Amino acid sequence: MAAKNRTKYLLAICFLFLGIATYTTYNSTQETEIIPPISHSIIESANQNDELKQLANEYYELLQRANTLSLQASQAAEDGNFETAENLHREANLALSAALSSEWYTMEKARTVALGSNQSLKDESSSSEKEPKYVHFFPSYATNREFDGKGFTGKISKNISYGFCNVSIPVKIHETGEIERPVNRWWWFNETEDPEKHFILKEIHPLEKESFLSNLSSSSLLLFIHGFNVTFEGAALRTAQLHYDLKFQGRSMFFSWASDGSINGYVNDSTKISDSVGDIKEFIKDLSNRDEVEEIFIIAHSMGSRGITRALTSLKDDLDGSSLNKLRELILVEPDISQEVFKARIAPELKKLGARISIYASKNDKALGISRPINNGTPRLGQAGKHLYISDGFETIDSSDVGVSFLRLNHSSYAENLEFILELSNVIDGKKADSRPGLKKKEGYWYLIPAK
Repeated sequence: MAAKNRTKYLLAICFLFLGIATYTTYNSTQETEIIPPISHSIIESANQNDELKQLANEYYELLQRANTLSLQASQAAEDGNFETAENLHREANLALSAALSSEWYTMEKARTVALGSNQSLKDESSSSEKEPKYVHFFPSYATNREFDGKGFTGKISKNISYGFCNVSIPVKIHETGEIERPVNRWWWFNETEDPEKHFILKEIHPLEKESFLSNLSSSSLLLFIHGFNVTFEGAALRTAQLHYDLKFQGRSMFFSWASDGSINGYVNDSTKISDSVGDIKEFIKDLSNRDEVEEIFIIAHSMGSRGITRALTSLKDDLDGSSLNKLRELILVEPDISQEVFKARIAPELKKLGARISIYASKNDKALGISRPINNGTPRLGQAGKHLYISDGFETIDSSDVGVSFLRLNHSSYAENLEFILELSNVIDGKKADSRPGLKKKEGYWYLIPAK
């Protein structure tokens, strides 16, 4: 039994050392150097900043602590003190997690100081520092998906996982509203991923909850909650695209509930978004209670709107006034919610939050047209035309004619069209409907004018 425990802890310590080796870079003069993907030109500029130097030093101190603890754990295991080894190993893991969180925050600070643009870093592969071919973007995430060792699945986990992603954005060729991805036609052509041409989820960095929350690094947060038929990767790429196209000046993040990521999984997803309400509520509560967070903007799409609205209706009893006031904007785009349920149970409670609430609806959304008969013929909140929802306390925008295509479902217009992107950007900037270009006043609602 002792031999098994010894092997177990020695293997665990080996993996810890591997993690430290992966994330540690020392130079011969002991000067701090932030590891890639930050370019050396950025560091040369940022090294003039005292706060950044202090952050970098703290980062290396945490790595050294993780290294020291892992050595002590190794010695304890060698001596047969397996309980001590386990405790030291746990402390070493926490130190390493804190170091990774510190590294993330330091990279963000370096980018802010050197580039003056939010959450993106130039890549050294660029032929020109002024015109990079692609940049790295680091959206934060929380998810209740299970992790199977390779990635996050469509199964619900017992706990929420936290972290951040590394997404490359092909800024040289990117067009607003697009998530450029490889063309895959299996019968004759498969295009390989290229960061100069495609959005790519390059890495997922898990963090402990406390490390995640203590390093939000921004007073302004944009939270995206995806809809039906979306994978974790899809949510990460969409968050990156929204952040970049909206030019959001703050930290962008996403909550990825355990959607099957399958067009045939609607009924399954309906159950899982209901089961995710408690997790979404916990995440919003944690964000709202952080002292450094001053404002939160939420964009929820389709079925994701069910989760966020139900979470918010019960959240108001758990937050004090100052925390509730941080919820500045709730944007529901093409919400797949029963209008009957929304009117009776959700709308009255949402009005008490004090946040501005915008509802974008379309009569040309084919996905919601399919959803309605599945849900006993009940009109959906995101449907326009004769079913358009209009009520005091809500800003309803009819976006039926923006980005319409006969060959498409027209269910993601909010992120795929320049007019819609500009509209959402103006909403987040706090502009009222009567001062936002592109809107036309109608009787009780607004109409989003399509491009000519």
